[in-house]
Amino acid sequence: MHSIKLPKVRASPVNKLFHLLLVTILACIAFNSYAAKNYEKKYESAVAAYNNKEYYNARRQFKYIAKKGHARGQYWLGMLYTTGKGVRRNPRKAFRWFQSAARQDNDKAQASLALMYQQGQVIKRDYALAHQWYLKSAEQGYVEAQHQLGLMYYHGLGRAKDYTIARNWFRAAAEQGNVHAQYILGLMYQEGLGTRPNFEESVKWYVLSGGQGNVRSQFRLGELYFHGRAKHRDYTKAFKWYRMAAEKGHKEAQSYLSVMYNSGVGVAKSQTKAEYWKQKSEK
Repeated sequence: MHSIKLPKVRASPVNKLFHLLLVTILACIAFNSYAAKNYEKKYESAVAAYNNKEYYNARRQFKYIAKKGHARGQYWLGMLYTTGKGVRRNPRKAFRWFQSAARQDNDKAQASLALMYQQGQVIKRDYALAHQWYLKSAEQGYVEAQHQLGLMYYHGLGRAKDYTIARNWFRAAAEQGNVHAQYILGLMYQEGLGTRPNFEESVKWYVLSGGQGNVRSQFRLGELYFHGRAKHRDYTKAFKWYRMAAEKGHKEAQSYLSVMYNSGVGVAKSQTKAEYWKQKSEK
């Protein structure tokens, strides 16, 4: 039998070019994947160095990956230039690195950039840009940005005052455990700002904030229970919260403790303790 020889198929220039392009793309993907893993290792190493207070070492590693476009590295480098840890303080450089990271949607960098615009650090104060960057960050769920955005609407910074919008952002931050947002939310429900007064909601948020040690919430709870309407009045609870605030140095709470010990309201009567808290409040 005679063997049949098949004709050789020559690759066309187009096929060769496609093959070369495919190989190049795959090589780039592999390299970028390797580089990304390498940058992530350096980032973790830099964070560990920072936590160990090895600020110079942390700065060196953050700077390396920041220059490669690593957003979190850029944010951290901005923070180092802000605080002066491992490097001389330089707000201008901090601004530039925050800006680079913010443009890559880093939520913390966006909030830091917003704060610089709000306070007029390095650049001219611009509430509109502050609002813009806080909003970008807040919409990603960053709790500090949500709180700050609430404050902008609460105080009317760069925007007309809007207690309803402010309350919505405070609630978003409060539900994530932000102690300051919880306090302001309690205050808004107490005073009926952007909503009807609501004793239960006010107490709820003050308790969450006061339980985390916020002295203003602790004092407000004392006030609500001491001066509240008959169905809400509870001198024992008032004493509890006044005492917590008083022990943190709140002068008015100390004065109330003196009165309560002196009259035996909400606590066993004690002239000695009444005098003690009276003297504390007058110092």
